[in-house]
Parts: sequence; structure tokens; C-alpha cells
Amino acid sequence: MKRSLNLIAEFENGFAKGWIWAVTPAFMDALDIRLTERRKKNGWKKVIKKKNVYQKELKWTQGQNFNFHSGDVLYEGREAHSLTWIEYLKSGKYFIQIISAAPVIKNNKGFVEFALLKACYPIICNCNNPNDTDTSIVAEIKYSTQLEFIKFLQFGYLSSGNNQLLLADQSCPPTQIEGMKIQLNSITSKEKAIYDY
Repeated sequence: MKRSLNLIAEFENGFAKGWIWAVTPAFMDALDIRLTERRKKNGWKKVIKKKNVYQKELKWTQGQNFNFHSGDVLYEGREAHSLTWIEYLKSGKYFIQIISAAPVIKNNKGFVEFALLKACYPIICNCNNPNDTDTSIVAEIKYSTQLEFIKFLQFGYLSSGNNQLLLADQSCPPTQIEGMKIQLNSITSKEKAIYDY
């Protein structure tokens, strides 16, 4: 399949511009964004052994063979990359760890099983000593195709048939993450481009 010059992510200051989750250039391969040799526009053309040979250049191109991997970790918000681990836990933000995954290959959409995690800091972990506090990490396991996972990173929701938005600014629940959901009434043109990909 031909690779496109229209990229699903533009990186600015080390992060995918406009994405809900802090996706860094380290994930370009997982997003199937690669430098590819392309014919240079207005470049030279030569005929060698009766064949046209064109001047080439390297361009960033977009494919569809998405491939997030088991063990990948992503954070909500760019500030995660400038905080210590304890500071991030105290922030109450979410993070994702991929549990298992399979890549997109031809007609196979691949899959991503991931834990949506949130730290609740501090909690009282010793009833006998209320000053003894620790961090509790709560998780919700999610399943999606590779493309649905990318849409989740971009827009903050998993489509799973009902276009529901999972808000990322919930307060910390006591025992589990209960996703607050809002029904989407329309799909923006940027989202439609991803759906139509």
C-alpha cells in the first residue's frame, strides 16, 4: 500500500501536537511514521539504460501498519516528562501501560490490551498509624484495535461502537477507575480523517 505524505501526528517541542496523551517521537515507528525515499518535486530526471531515473529525497511518510508494543508506557499531559515519578503520582494524572499487543498486518487490525492507570496519593495504608501514607495505583483494563488505540491517544475516547469520551480529569476514586463518559454528537474533520484512514 502506498505511503502518504499526510501524517497523523505532527511533533512540536517533543510531543504530538494537539494530542490528549503525551506521545513523543519515540513512538513514530509505532505510528508507522518513517523517513521514506521519494521522488523530489522539480528535481532532475535522467535516462539511464532507457529508463527514467529521478532525483530522490527523504520525506516523512505515513503508513497503516501501526505497532504499539507490550510494555509501552504513555502519560497524560506533557508535564509528566519533566516531573519525578513521585511528583507525577501526586498530580493525579493517568498513565497507560500496554499489557499485550499485535501489529496491524494487511487485513488484520491488530489489537492493544492496556491498563489505564491512575495514582491516588497519598492514601492511608496503616489504620494503626494514620501518618503512614503510600500511593495506591488503580487500573482499568481496556481492549482496542491498534487504530482505536491511536484515536484514544489523540482524542481521549475509545470508539467501541458508541463514540464515548473518557474524560481524563476525574477525581481519584477509592478502589477503581470509573470512566466518566459523554456521548459525542458529531465527529470533527480531523477525527473523520482518522476514521477514513
